[in-house]
Amino acid sequence: MKDDPKKLLNKKFLMEKDDYMHLLMNDVHHFASDYRADPLSIAAALVAVARAIYIEILGPAQAHEMFKIFTETVHKYEKRKTIH
Repeated sequence: MKDDPKKLLNKKFLMEKDDYMHLLMNDVHHFASDYRADPLSIAAALVAVARAIYIEILGPAQAHEMFKIFTETVHKYEKRKTIH
């Protein structure tokens, strides 16, 4: 019995995505190790990684929506913080 081409293609896609995520996480680990004393650089790198993951998994439109929600919650946090 032959393998279903769609299943093979999907399996290849998932393996490539796993490889991509593995490489991405390795890069983050090395960056964080190199910039251990600079938390803002690490945070910026994590945002860049989150962006790449959202785009890869969710697509550009939903990734945009995720960051829009993120920025709105940051703005709300700033308002709460300055009220005190």
